[in-house]
Amino acid sequence: MMTSAIRYRAGVLAGSLIFLVALTLALPAYADIAPPQRPPGSNPVPGEDQTQVQMLEETVLLEVQTAPWPGESLTDLVRDWAKVTANFIMLNQGQVDETMQVRFPLTDPSGMGDGRGEFPEIKDLKLWIDGAPAAATRVTYPAIRGDDLPPVVWAGFDVTFPAGEQVEIEVRYSQRATGYHPQSEFIYFLETGAGWKGPIGKGELIVRLPYPASSENVLVEYSNDGIRFEGADARWSFQDLEPGWEDNLHVYLLEPGYWLAVVDARKVLVNTPEDGNAWGTLARAYKRVAFEPKGWVRVDEAGQALYRASVEAYEKAVELEPQVAKWHAGYAELLWHNNWMWPDYGDPEMLTLVEQLRAALVLEPGNEQAWEILSNLKFSAPLAVSVEGSSVDYLLLTATVQPSPTPTPTASSTPPPSLTPEPTHTPIPITDEPEIEQASTVQPEVDDAGSPGSCLGGLAAIGIGPVFLMVLVRQAASDSASPSKKRRRDQGR
Repeated sequence: MMTSAIRYRAGVLAGSLIFLVALTLALPAYADIAPPQRPPGSNPVPGEDQTQVQMLEETVLLEVQTAPWPGESLTDLVRDWAKVTANFIMLNQGQVDETMQVRFPLTDPSGMGDGRGEFPEIKDLKLWIDGAPAAATRVTYPAIRGDDLPPVVWAGFDVTFPAGEQVEIEVRYSQRATGYHPQSEFIYFLETGAGWKGPIGKGELIVRLPYPASSENVLVEYSNDGIRFEGADARWSFQDLEPGWEDNLHVYLLEPGYWLAVVDARKVLVNTPEDGNAWGTLARAYKRVAFEPKGWVRVDEAGQALYRASVEAYEKAVELEPQVAKWHAGYAELLWHNNWMWPDYGDPEMLTLVEQLRAALVLEPGNEQAWEILSNLKFSAPLAVSVEGSSVDYLLLTATVQPSPTPTPTASSTPPPSLTPEPTHTPIPITDEPEIEQASTVQPEVDDAGSPGSCLGGLAAIGIGPVFLMVLVRQAASDSASPSKKRRRDQGR
């Protein structure tokens, strides 16, 4: 179940790397680091070092909800969550009965917490043993990754395993996702099941979405290998597994609210194929899911397909509604995000980008989205446009410029804008078992401007040069797009 991930790493000079390390150490630890880690789902742990009880079979179902998790104060974080039901068939292969306290982790069993010094807990755990409700007590034990890490909080519950007989354990709880808009990560720890006798006989992990599951809304290249789609389910199966940290499930999804915006826009377009507004709405929805959380365009196969779909939809929108400035500006934003790091003046996309900016400002001279793009473009692509106050000279449209795949930017380069974050929602109080009103669609804002928060603005603000800025961004992009590296770094969190 090892992950296959995209590997794209830009080569840089040793001096740039040294500078990058020094810069990273100088930045505040809380700024644009990984999102806080939520308590993952996990297999139960036996209460004895030596046991004859085997985990014969397990089935884990994560039902992703459409209503957002209530009460999150950090607006850049995803608010996705799932209802988890895990069933375990245990078999005592010994000659005598065994009674032990089985444990289920309420905090991250690795002992690493959320990565920001906090140790959030699962609050609504419920247990059944052979169909009968069971009580649990809160206990503390060492982390599974070593005694040098903070201890882990567990739910301990007594179970008797009769010799030669099967016992079924069922666990239910709510699990939050980890991540920044528009991507969510759900994690399930299989490695905690390694303490039982022998391998896990067989297992199935199911992530159930509120719509048909596919490579469009599940980031296959970022998630574990072996995925298969059946209706609304993304499924992984295994047999005779001795689980280690590398077998833990990592599944990356598009946030339901963002994907439902695509679904709804597609439905509208079926009945109104000549409606420019419908095409623009679809283009905007595609754009938001084609971007990584920090603004660059995804490089996985599905992400590139969504980017191309957004380009095609914007082309239709500006063709059918050429008088609407927001479609021109939105189209320019899409192209800018795909070209801002290494602008190639000979690339047709750069020409289209400048044409769309000009069209937007002719129609609406004060269009904020177009001006924001221009404020960046004039530094990173100075041969494309020249801006003096409110006067714009569209150089690329009036002169022949030789292609330059890797131009040297000026010292005051700034990064591209980012897409509008997830809409705010009215918080709902959390009880021991959250009662959250289900919403059929939780969609992003309807305005075309803006995108998920960028990690780049702060660096530009303190005057970091564009070459080193690009090095940092390339490194950050590689980290974001490579879960296998992420897993090596945190040892299978």
